[in-house]
Amino acid sequence: MIKEDLLKMKVMGNRTLLTPSYAVNCPNRLMVFDADTLEPVEASWTYSGESNSTTSTTFLDNNPNKELIVSSAGYQSVTVRSLNISNCAYYGNISGVPTNAMFVVKDNNTISKWGPSASQYPFPDENNYDISNLYTGVKAMSALRRDNTIFAWGDPFVGGMLKPSDLERNDVRDIRMEFGMGMLLGKNIPTVSQWGSYGTGSNDVPDNIASLENITKILTNGTTQVALTDTGTIYTWGVSTVMVLPDEIAALNDIKDVCINSASALALRENGQVVAWGKAYDGGVLPERVSALSDIHTIISTPISFVALREDKTLMFWGQYCWQSSAAETLTNIEYVKSTDDSIHIAIDSSGAIYLWNDYGDLIPAPPISDVVSLTSSYGSFAALKKDGSVIVWGTGQGADISEVSDLLSDILAIYPTYDGFIALKEDKTLIAWGNSSYQEDNASIPVEVQGNVTYQY
Repeated sequence: MIKEDLLKMKVMGNRTLLTPSYAVNCPNRLMVFDADTLEPVEASWTYSGESNSTTSTTFLDNNPNKELIVSSAGYQSVTVRSLNISNCAYYGNISGVPTNAMFVVKDNNTISKWGPSASQYPFPDENNYDISNLYTGVKAMSALRRDNTIFAWGDPFVGGMLKPSDLERNDVRDIRMEFGMGMLLGKNIPTVSQWGSYGTGSNDVPDNIASLENITKILTNGTTQVALTDTGTIYTWGVSTVMVLPDEIAALNDIKDVCINSASALALRENGQVVAWGKAYDGGVLPERVSALSDIHTIISTPISFVALREDKTLMFWGQYCWQSSAAETLTNIEYVKSTDDSIHIAIDSSGAIYLWNDYGDLIPAPPISDVVSLTSSYGSFAALKKDGSVIVWGTGQGADISEVSDLLSDILAIYPTYDGFIALKEDKTLIAWGNSSYQEDNASIPVEVQGNVTYQY
């Protein structure tokens, strides 16, 4: 079969790191469809440079910093660009006040920026080349180049200035930006480095951790850092006195995932059990109904709570305001869960119907829609992307008003949050923005050179 005879696939869903926030383990869901029939395609998902793959119609994107190769028999393979729109400043504002700054990596691997706070900390134009990914903090940002070098800008006290030794690195695999600090994961020793004076950013990484060559994941909430290794062990360091890793958890060697919130952490074991530590009030002590389980499939953190998705597609939810079984735990057939940073939690079932609940576990009314690929939130507003490329919005924020762009919202592949609105990326590589015009979140504010120059998949 020649390539021209192969069918075409369409991948949908945004690739964005939710930083800086405590909900650092809420991977976005991607889905793949036949481009003509919109029927789901069973495909193989493989991160560039890796050998392990996942076969499914959906994919949890734990590493949006990497290009993603999607292939299926009879179809043209596609590659989904890494962080194709890099943190459109819901938490990407770098001003420290409620204004907005948006940064996009274009197809020529340079950055375009706009928004009222985009120039508060000037971007070093001489460094604007060969950009792969952007990582957004508060008052500071960093960027990873395709040659695995990095640079940072913004307030030097909170992550805008790298350590001199990190300026020379060309082995960087991943970056995390949090409140007051930045942290990187590299291939060479020291494999972990951090910078910034606020919180623990200026503290050195312990030698026994910086010398590890098998770290697969790094996390931070600004006061505690966590590293997960490929042998199933975890390490922590930082200044928090309530998140010191207990000896019995440090001794485990079967941890396959870990997430943290403001003052506690949750780890998922290979046997489907979870263990927790930290502040009990925020979920660091497990309710008995959770500690008794051995069928947990996925864990995510929210700022003050945790969500566990079981193999039977039901949920467990607990934390600062919810310790007893709640209405959220009555939901069934759930395929995907995530949380927002304004205390709303989201579930999508196998039909693409959506469910919302609050920090107390009480269900919140949601539109009776189906075929939802992803749901994005922004300051009281929600935008649901359906598999036909259409968008449904609702809520109390200005992002719920699409009157200025309704005729343009078709053939959408992904939706990203801004401070008080949204940006949608279309199949023709153009962006559509709506929301608070005071924060330059309207369509007219998008720089001309961006339009038609932001590829989602190729």
